[in-house]
Amino acid sequence: MWLVVIVTLVLLVGGLLGSAWFLLRYLIYGEWRGGRWSPKDFGLDGEWIEFKSLDGSIIHSYRVSPDEPTAWVVIAHGFNPTGGFVGAAEFWPYAKKFVGAGYGVLVLDLPGFGLSPRRARGYRLGFLEWWDAVAAYEFLRFELKIDLPVGLFAKSAGTPAAIIAAAQGCADFVVLESAIASFRSLMVAQLQYHGLPRMLALPLAAVLDLVWRYGFNHSGVIDPIDVARGIGVPILFLRGGQDPEVLEEDTVFLAEEIGRLATVRYFAAAGHNILRLNGEPAHLINKEEAKKAWADTFAFLRNVTTGRR
Repeated sequence: MWLVVIVTLVLLVGGLLGSAWFLLRYLIYGEWRGGRWSPKDFGLDGEWIEFKSLDGSIIHSYRVSPDEPTAWVVIAHGFNPTGGFVGAAEFWPYAKKFVGAGYGVLVLDLPGFGLSPRRARGYRLGFLEWWDAVAAYEFLRFELKIDLPVGLFAKSAGTPAAIIAAAQGCADFVVLESAIASFRSLMVAQLQYHGLPRMLALPLAAVLDLVWRYGFNHSGVIDPIDVARGIGVPILFLRGGQDPEVLEEDTVFLAEEIGRLATVRYFAAAGHNILRLNGEPAHLINKEEAKKAWADTFAFLRNVTTGRR
């Protein structure tokens, strides 16, 4: 009897770990290209440029700016592998809004997305892409000699990269849409989003975290919550009240760690795509909340960039 129980448990645990390994392998080592929106579809007249990340990976990015920008915004996308949204393409509408408000923009194709080749270690859901955010900041500041404020904008799985880069002093301001505090909290949210009750999502997320860190040699990966206290620049959090894809407490915990420099704006009727004004599926977009969120974003940017050089 006990032998049957032990064998069953071993098989269950083995199956769980195996499933976790294959899931994470897909997320990490996939490459996402496909047909996607063009910046010209949104009236953007910029240029594609490239620079090297901290590990030597080539990062392709799209640079566009008004004639006399007030500041520059580096945009780091999240995990967006399908449709016209792949990589930087999700943020052409965002770039148009920023440029129209007087800001220069550098939109990144992170490794494995769009034009950027996959790095040897694969895509790390923003937890190693801070290399790319730091490199983008340094490229604008030191290669292009930009002496204006340079900030980071990131959404969802791009937010760990922005938080970690900011904690290292590579941002003058930060705007985060649907922030993530840790890999484990992201897994809890995603498991619940796909139908698992919280009581099962919590232990399974712990298993996924172990596989992530040790099955893929990520023991040195940084969680944003562990470095958030080191951020010394203004940071705006945008949080949707109907967002099932990241945990609400992540924004709360991160803001508490950062302290007085953190501003949180909560949009009760918004989901994960708080700032999105167009695209599909339409039921995931709340245009009224998006307009409010853009107004708050630009008010924040005016406050933190006016008169700063």
